[in-house]
Amino acid sequence: MDIPLKVKVSKQLQSISGFKLVRFQDKFLYNPDLHWYVLIRVPQEPCFLVVIITSEIDKRIAYYRNTKKQKAVQCLIKIDNNIFPFLTKPCVIECNKTEYLKIEEIIHKIDEEKGFTFRNESVPTYLRQEIVSAIIYSPLISRFIGNKARSANPV
Repeated sequence: MDIPLKVKVSKQLQSISGFKLVRFQDKFLYNPDLHWYVLIRVPQEPCFLVVIITSEIDKRIAYYRNTKKQKAVQCLIKIDNNIFPFLTKPCVIECNKTEYLKIEEIIHKIDEEKGFTFRNESVPTYLRQEIVSAIIYSPLISRFIGNKARSANPV
């Protein structure tokens, strides 16, 4: 008998401390593709900061410039396959869209037909620090989420 995906994912999420790269399709996202995410465990809570990784770099930059949110452009962290070899094209970590989610809320977002993938690559210390700083200083992120990022202590 197979263990349901929700049970497997719940156990995997509960085991995370620090930063982890995962891939799943958010069934509520306008774009039906699988996406990579950075999960940041919030200390002392069954919650994560969830940050999407997108290859739509030019689109994100243009959006923030056109909406006069220039400071938000600085909160897009560029990455490529030199940092994470599994990436097939340049991407950004979109820190302006960071969500604070409980484990159950993450599980609820997952399209079970597409699955859920954990990566074993660690997030380099310098990149963890950049991500946390970008979340804290994003003009689009609430102080509550910024404080949760600060508590994640990326070092």
